[in-house]
Amino acid sequence: QDFLEKRKTLQEEFKTRMEKAREEWASKAAELKNRLSEIKDKRKQQIVENVGERIGNRNEVWVKHWNEVLKRLGAVLDKVQTRSDEASKNGKDVSSVTSAISSARTAISTSQSAVNAQAGKTYTITITGENNLGNDVSSTLKSFHSDVVSVINSINNARKAVVSALEALGKVIGEPVPS
Repeated sequence: QDFLEKRKTLQEEFKTRMEKAREEWASKAAELKNRLSEIKDKRKQQIVENVGERIGNRNEVWVKHWNEVLKRLGAVLDKVQTRSDEASKNGKDVSSVTSAISSARTAISTSQSAVNAQAGKTYTITITGENNLGNDVSSTLKSFHSDVVSVINSINNARKAVVSALEALGKVIGEPVPS
């Protein structure tokens, strides 16, 4: 129960951050257009503007996807908990499963916090001049990429923790559990 309440709180935090991020993206997009007016080459202006929009859109799509992944992992963990409770009623020692479930719930919560933090981030291309435009765009893309990789690693850790809980359950009940 405590896990579900915490998850709901994290989801509400996520919604709040996404709304703030959308507002911030809109204002930063307007700022970017103003700064792009300093660049004489219209094609370069359009490219930089498109890259800025794509980063924002990609971030939003990834965040929604990650939330769905974490939701599914939580559902799997709930099923493991149910099977563990049944095994416990049948007199099996489920202490290893309980420990693995606890670790997995912590990993999922940590991942959800990382996703929520990513939802609140905005990436603005800081233009230092027309000659440095490639470097400016590249540095923003690198920052976005490193943040995405960090969140993906966190989610992968949560996946591994859920698989460990499944494996522990399989050992306790004496049958292989699909992973």
